[in-house]
Amino acid sequence: GLARTTSRGTLIDAFRDRLVLPINSPDGTIVGFVARRNPTAGDNTPAGPKYLNTTTTPLYDKGATLYGIHYLEQHPHATPVLVEGPLDAEAVTAASHGRYIGVAPLGTALTDAHVTQLRTHITPDTPVLVATDPDNAGRKAAANAYWRLIEHHTPGYVSFPEDIDPADYYTNHGPDALTTHL
Repeated sequence: GLARTTSRGTLIDAFRDRLVLPINSPDGTIVGFVARRNPTAGDNTPAGPKYLNTTTTPLYDKGATLYGIHYLEQHPHATPVLVEGPLDAEAVTAASHGRYIGVAPLGTALTDAHVTQLRTHITPDTPVLVATDPDNAGRKAAANAYWRLIEHHTPGYVSFPEDIDPADYYTNHGPDALTTHL
């Protein structure tokens, strides 16, 4: 899925002009990629959606894969923080030095399959923090996550100021401020 065929029959890079991050299985094996559009492209350009994922394969299904889940294998006592995007997940994980692990559904709302995957990597008494974006979509995602998580875990909610997500908070205020905010 790294290349696509154009209507003219030529191959092009499927993730061109994007930041490409590996999607790892819990054991660390790369099962796909997620690519963030260049921020200078803007939201209404022909550059495509903000994030592109590898298409569904026998190894990767975005509705059942949490980005960052492999870090929980390395830090089994960490608190998972459910965020919206992979850059938010990376910011949370990098800021906290293993105390918190950012995990993100890849372009989908949290599904029962995501919760099942998360449950296999944490104990029932491990809290799960929800730190979605402070917009309507983020609040809707947080409510969905709460109801999916409550059956098995005690979810907590982290609120960020309007128009700032965890990755922006990390960039604007630094890693210590992000960790303190969690």
